[in-house]
Amino acid sequence: MDATNGTAKRKGRGIRRTSVMAQRFWQQAERDIGVARTLLAPGSYYADANFAHQAAEKALKAAYWEVRREEPPWNHDLVKCANQVAERVGGLPPNLVAGAKYLQPMFQTSRYPTTNIEDPIPADVVLEDDARTCVRRGGGDGVGSTTASAATRPVSTQDGLLVRFARLLRRRYGARTYLFGSRARGTAHADSDYDIVTVAQAFAGERRPFRARDRYELWYEAGGWGISLDLHCYTPEEFRKELAGLGFIGMAKRRGELIRVTLKPKPLRSVPQRTSKAG
Repeated sequence: MDATNGTAKRKGRGIRRTSVMAQRFWQQAERDIGVARTLLAPGSYYADANFAHQAAEKALKAAYWEVRREEPPWNHDLVKCANQVAERVGGLPPNLVAGAKYLQPMFQTSRYPTTNIEDPIPADVVLEDDARTCVRRGGGDGVGSTTASAATRPVSTQDGLLVRFARLLRRRYGARTYLFGSRARGTAHADSDYDIVTVAQAFAGERRPFRARDRYELWYEAGGWGISLDLHCYTPEEFRKELAGLGFIGMAKRRGELIRVTLKPKPLRSVPQRTSKAG
């Protein structure tokens, strides 16, 4: 077996595994914060705090798997994990950092009685206000809701998710891939769709309304779990007509907002506008 090819295959499996692990941790984080919201009631406030901490921890570790491409430390240090994610994404939003700091001591407070026999047990220590703040910090406007948008998604936009998706399309169909819409303009928010065009002659034998449907599995394989995709598949001839027309593809090109996704993690470049020759 060719050594280089074998290395590439092993690397591909590694990327696939870390994306899947990120998905698994994120899914469990969503379940945990859901349980915390359901339990909010007298007698269970300590459990709400505990599940909120767990949700935040797993959300941060999902981001860790995705952006660092390695296994996160098996401990409960939210602040350290947030800092390690921040190293790869150039910082994190203040509310995420504040949420991690607030929830950090709750791992102990909500689980274990202290060694002072005069102290109340966790079930009596964590009050309703504490529990509601934990749930808000763990989900809502805190760690859980912002981890994917502040860490995983922007990094994927820059040099991860789009490149992996474009590479899979290239390998499977010989396709070229382009980004347009709010993410190409730089005006996207955390939950904005990815508007993507892929162009390949291999699509010629398929009906246009059904082409995108069979490509979503590659989006998930690339790591696009939980991220909305609006995919448009064209043959080269169809794409040329769209570029010359007045539809959304043609308009995006004229505004300089149709961006070719390169297959290496480097800045994306705009599709150049053609200018007619004088005379």
